[in-house]
Amino acid sequence: MNKDQVLTQLNDLLYNFKNYKKVDSTKDDVQALEYAIKELESDIPTKDLVEELSKREGVKMNIADPYKDVDIKVNGPAIVLTVID
Repeated sequence: MNKDQVLTQLNDLLYNFKNYKKVDSTKDDVQALEYAIKELESDIPTKDLVEELSKREGVKMNIADPYKDVDIKVNGPAIVLTVID
C-alpha cells in the first residue's frame, strides 16, 4: 500500500469506528487512528512548505541560483531559514 491508500483505509476504518456499533473498538482505538492520520497527513514536501510560506505576509523569499552566492542582511527580530532542496 502507498501512503494515499493507507490514509484512505485509516479514514474508512475511523468512519466505521465512529458510526457503526458493530465494530469492536474503544475510545483509545479511535484516538490512536486520529493521531496516525494527522501524522501521516502532516508529511508535507519541503517544496510545498516553502511555496506556502512565501505567500504569507511578512515573508520575503531570496533565491540563490545554482553556483551563485547571495548575501542576506536582516534587521531583527527575524528568523532566516536556508532551504536547499
